[in-house]
Amino acid sequence: MILPSNPSWLSSILRTSAVLTVLCALAWFGWQSSSNRFSEEVFIPIPKVKHLHPMVSLEWDSQKVDPHQAGKAPTAHPGYALALAHCTRCHGLPTPQQLPRETWPFVMTWMSNYLGYTNLYGPFQNNVDSIQIPSQPMVSESELQAISEYYLLYAPLEIRPDERSTALRPGSLKQFTPRPPPMQVPEDEIITLTHWDPSRHQLYLGRASHRSLQVFDAEGQILLQKACASEPVDVTPLPNGFRLTLMGHFLEDRLGGTVMDVSVSDASSLDTQTHVEGFHRLTQCLSEDINEDGYTDLLLVGFGAGIEGRVSLFWGDAQGTFKEETILLDHAGALCARSTDLDQDGLMDLLILTAQQHQELLLFTQQVDGDFERSVLIKQGAGYGYNGFELVDWNQDERVDLLMVNGNNMEIRNAPIKNYHGIRILQQTQERTFEEALFYPFPGAIKALATDFDQDGDLDVAAIAFYPDWSQEHPLTFVYLEQKEGTLSASTTALKDWGRWMTMDAGDFNQDGYPDLILGGAYVKHGVHDLHQAHYQSLPHPSILMLDNIGAR
Repeated sequence: MILPSNPSWLSSILRTSAVLTVLCALAWFGWQSSSNRFSEEVFIPIPKVKHLHPMVSLEWDSQKVDPHQAGKAPTAHPGYALALAHCTRCHGLPTPQQLPRETWPFVMTWMSNYLGYTNLYGPFQNNVDSIQIPSQPMVSESELQAISEYYLLYAPLEIRPDERSTALRPGSLKQFTPRPPPMQVPEDEIITLTHWDPSRHQLYLGRASHRSLQVFDAEGQILLQKACASEPVDVTPLPNGFRLTLMGHFLEDRLGGTVMDVSVSDASSLDTQTHVEGFHRLTQCLSEDINEDGYTDLLLVGFGAGIEGRVSLFWGDAQGTFKEETILLDHAGALCARSTDLDQDGLMDLLILTAQQHQELLLFTQQVDGDFERSVLIKQGAGYGYNGFELVDWNQDERVDLLMVNGNNMEIRNAPIKNYHGIRILQQTQERTFEEALFYPFPGAIKALATDFDQDGDLDVAAIAFYPDWSQEHPLTFVYLEQKEGTLSASTTALKDWGRWMTMDAGDFNQDGYPDLILGGAYVKHGVHDLHQAHYQSLPHPSILMLDNIGAR
């Protein structure tokens, strides 16, 4: 359908202030029931709230374009140039096709704050960092309306999930046998850390509900427990204990990120040495000798919040302390980091994945003088939802490839399914150039691991999701992707073994030569569509699930 240049639906909507009041309410809660879905004849303009007027028809010839051609939003529309100029000051340029039409009014009202049109009512009180609101509008009202019109006109009426993720049969998993964990962990926990130490055959569990770290042996007997000031998110085993990373705060950045060494003499005697404290909200501490001077260094990944965050290197010395700091990133959004000699020059390089405003994979190439040269390997638009990545050699050509995960879907209440969320293999075709080789759609994906689970000589993938398609009877939150002749064969657990998983690790727990899996759950109402809360509560809520690898088949 081609919309007329002066659409009658727009005029009729603007006549009635009562309709605008309803639209404001819908924008507050960011949702519509299925009975109120938009038809092809009518869609909702930006709600009229303070400083933000309903969308008006501008003088452009809409007869020349078809707004329902997915992926072909015309650059000739004046809103495109304005979005390119102003929206990209903070983040990559989103396309109209990233969200269904019913969601854009909420997003445009939200984003208008950062163009100087303050709207802090309802959900925007928590979604908007008021420090970033300009004191004066950065665009005129007509320009803001043009941007809004561009996204509304060319957004799809709906975004349907990929059939590969909806048609997967529950209980199809054959490579693993699910079983309850040997340790006693109550249901409905929030597990922030699962880590298997293969050298000691010990399992580390971080629990947000009690803010504690627990260490178990392979039989599930608890070896020690440490109370923590905040949620444990990362651990590195040490000869006499472990290095522990505490997030700081689960929901906001209170500058409580901490890295400490815990020395263990016996279960009742734990000595701690704090190396870094008062850091931005932490997600990871990488402990490696980055500059190869013989001393372990610390790379701290501080996701932070709003615009405040940091990724820093703390250089180790002969005394085992970490003092000198090199700041690599000084903004919020860093998720995780990996080290490798990507250019094979003998010096360790760093790859850092960021989200929020900057959906990027950054490369920090170490120079001979110890400095780092920053470059962008991969860049995506706003809302892409990066959650993590791993370094792999997928095609066994001795080049570093990437296992990428995108699935974050937490900012919008009752967020729509995004069919571009999932698991991707990006192969390095030439130095610093990566091309997508495989994609498996997995709404809400949060983590993936690659190893040769079936021991047939190639890599397979295990992945978990935290924001699945809640409309499904069996919301897909775990998938095993077996590599078969370059393709991916998917399977998942039965409904009785369902969980909302946030953490995962692999290890040979039963010492049979095959890598097993442990999944850690997190049960909160956040991120579950209002219409499906009852179904969510009726599903199993295990805090831990073990998946025993059955071996060769």
